[in-house]
Amino acid sequence: MDEKKMDLIQIKKLVESTHQKYIDASIKFANKEISKEEYNKELQNFNQNKKEILSITQDFNSENYDPAVSFAYEVDIEKNETVKNELIKLSELKKDGEDKINSIKEKIRNIHLTKNIKTNEKKEMIKPLKEELEAAKVVAKENKKAVKELSTKLRFIIKKLGKISFYYSKVTNNHNKFVAKNTFDKKVKEENEQYLSKSKTCSTKKEKRILKGEHNSKLSEYRRDYKMVNANCHEEIESAFMKVYSLIKKINNGYSLEDKINVKLFEFKHNFDLAIFLRKYSLYFVILIFFIICAIIAEYQGNPLLTFRTIETICIQSSTKVFFSLGVAGLILIGGTDLSIGRMTGMAATFSCLFLSQLVFETNIGTLDMIMPQALAIFLGMLVCIFSTTLFSSIAGFFTAKLKIHPFITTLATQLLIYGLMMVCFSQVPAFTMNSDIKIGITGEFGWKLVIYAVIAIILVWLIWNKTKFGKHMYAVGDNKQAAKVSGINVFWVTMGVFILAGVLYGVGGFLEGARIGNANPSTGLGTELDAIAACVIGGISFSGGKGKVSGAVIGTIVFSILSYCLTYIGLDINYQFIFKGVIILAAICFDSLKFLQKE
Repeated sequence: MDEKKMDLIQIKKLVESTHQKYIDASIKFANKEISKEEYNKELQNFNQNKKEILSITQDFNSENYDPAVSFAYEVDIEKNETVKNELIKLSELKKDGEDKINSIKEKIRNIHLTKNIKTNEKKEMIKPLKEELEAAKVVAKENKKAVKELSTKLRFIIKKLGKISFYYSKVTNNHNKFVAKNTFDKKVKEENEQYLSKSKTCSTKKEKRILKGEHNSKLSEYRRDYKMVNANCHEEIESAFMKVYSLIKKINNGYSLEDKINVKLFEFKHNFDLAIFLRKYSLYFVILIFFIICAIIAEYQGNPLLTFRTIETICIQSSTKVFFSLGVAGLILIGGTDLSIGRMTGMAATFSCLFLSQLVFETNIGTLDMIMPQALAIFLGMLVCIFSTTLFSSIAGFFTAKLKIHPFITTLATQLLIYGLMMVCFSQVPAFTMNSDIKIGITGEFGWKLVIYAVIAIILVWLIWNKTKFGKHMYAVGDNKQAAKVSGINVFWVTMGVFILAGVLYGVGGFLEGARIGNANPSTGLGTELDAIAACVIGGISFSGGKGKVSGAVIGTIVFSILSYCLTYIGLDINYQFIFKGVIILAAICFDSLKFLQKE
């Protein structure tokens, strides 16, 4: 008999003799029928035979390999008699308890969401459901201990059976990949040899061109077949793993923290691609290297960069900038941008310092007496800041949404409009200075209150983007306006909503920026729009629209603040700083475009 066939028979015997013993031992151990020592003995045998099987199969390199390890696919967890019976028991225990509670809660939720039913009618409909809910809770409480014990036992058995299925699925599919690679290499080699042979017989350029086209077509076909086998094997391995955890999720009505970590780790390792990883995060590596270089230079100059004071300063500077980044992030997400942020900042910061100055000013529009109670001054200052920025942002939003004018143009217009009006009104005053007591009251002794305000804004914007209908519609509009319109989304109001939200964020951010620096005029915030847009791009908010996260805008803001701070800290000339920032922005845009082109 052929030596390889002998090896296959040997594998078959090893698999059948070991696996069933291990499966039986796992079930008995879960039922507390055998000791841990006996279970560990079978586990040891199982692991030893895995090594033996691999040592036999490692030299197999052809399609003749019909692995007995495909026995793993016969280990169908859901068809295992013990698992089937225990799942039925668990289902019976949960039917009138946990399952009924979830079903009733869903019915009550649907009644609350129904708009064409009166409040009194809703109460009448919900009343009997609440009685059923209380009864179901009593049953669930009675069965709680039994459900927990059975769930724990099932979880253990499923994990052990899944371990076998997943391991041999991985071995089998990795071998299939290996075979596919050998087949691909062999076909490519043969095709290249045939092409070289045929090309020598071609007498005209046209014949050579036709032959070259046929050659490239065959190579593409081989490559496509090879990639398809690889993709199928990849999916088979993932399916074998996820089958286990989908059952566990069903048993426990969700994942535990441990399960979530295991799934995330598997997904990361299984789908990890070095080229994609480097393409996605290479900019961050470059910035990290730059930061290390700056730290070394600063240390050499005798001014250590890595200090608590540095972290404190960067956090405080980032805290106001994050408002502007979050605002423009929404516009970039729907395929737009905003060039008016700098002037919005100047306007809001000017109003902030004006209303909170506790002084009298002679301005172009007359005498302004700002002496008033502090609480009223803060309220009016905040109100005017938010109202003014939201007004101008809404104007830009209206022309963008209604007349389909690109935000680049509408925000450029509002930028000029804001600056012109502010200079007409306040150019006579060099700068407005905020009252020091009010400034400290808003920012805190060292400015740490600004970080708290930023965290609150981040949480609110995250909730809007991820937990509201408006947020989902925003992503849909950014991804494809026409498709969103066809699906019933009001593109006009979504666009207006994004501009209004941006205006509110600019107003609050400008108010706090005025408090942070303590004095302001209409020129305050020059270049803020470029920093905010750059922060979003660095953070992965794609200009192609529909792709990006709040966390990206926040990380981008912090990274860009670190860059600016480091460049200033080591004493680099401001003109070189502009060059460096320009290179970073261009690099970020290039990486974003590369990701988009790769998908195309």
